[in-house]
Parts: sequence; structure tokens; C-alpha cells
Amino acid sequence: DVIVIMAGVLAARRIVQAVIYQHGGRFNANFAGIQSTCSDATAYPYISGDVNVSIGCDGAAKNAGLADDELVVGIPAELLEEITGTLSECAPGWDDWQKGNISYVRKDI
Repeated sequence: DVIVIMAGVLAARRIVQAVIYQHGGRFNANFAGIQSTCSDATAYPYISGDVNVSIGCDGAAKNAGLADDELVVGIPAELLEEITGTLSECAPGWDDWQKGNISYVRKDI
């Protein structure tokens, strides 16, 4: 199973940051700008087991209501708990840091 989310840029960024927080490395999005919901956000995550982000397509805008300032994110179901846990733990600190409320983000070990 794959969870498909139409998300604002910040929400999509936080999902990507959660993946990198857990696995390190870089995030490599795989998209074509066509068939974004069908291929980019559903088939690719299902086959690869990786989260994917797409810029969307005209079909997603017309048929699914994707707004011009949204991205399409596909999350394999087996990664959902890990991602939501990381977001619950880390996103508030990331948001505070971005707003200048703290000078660094630290995870106590």
C-alpha cells in the first residue's frame, strides 16, 4: 500500500527531512511532471519502497484538485509509522529553528 498526500511545500519538505533524518544521505525525487499521482506518487513508491515527491501534473490539478503551490508525495505504508514518529519528535524543533526561535536543533542521545 502507498499513502498519497497532496501537500504544501513546507509539509512536503518536512516529510523529506524526516526521511533523511532517519536514513541519511540525500533525497532523490523521481518524477516526469506527467502522471504524477499514478506513476510518481503511487507506482514508484510501491515498486521501490522509497518515498517520492512529484511536482504534479495537469491531470492531478484537473481531476484531484492539486493546487499550484502543492506537491504530490507518495509514502510506502511500511514507512508511515517511522515518518510520522520522526515528524512528531523533530518537526516542532525544525519549525522553531526556521522561525529563529532557537539557534540549533539537537537530539539528545
